[in-house]
Amino acid sequence: MPSLARFALARGGSEHGWYGDQLAWHLSYHGRANRLYEACSSEQRAAVLSLLEHMVTSRSETITSNCCEREYREALEVWRSET
Repeated sequence: MPSLARFALARGGSEHGWYGDQLAWHLSYHGRANRLYEACSSEQRAAVLSLLEHMVTSRSETITSNCCEREYREALEVWRSET
């Protein structure tokens, strides 16, 4: 996950694009039945939630320009959930 976070936080280039949209998709896929969510401890879930909140705060223009607002909204719903 740390490497995926670094990819998402990077600006991304025209050749490879931005990884943040893929990360949000993976973190929101299947809602609360998300395999990544289910595999994480509560501490790990808190760390992922912090990353998502940081991404929404610091990369809002990039999120909008990559048309992945819905994925981030859904990912936040999943990772804010209590077990």
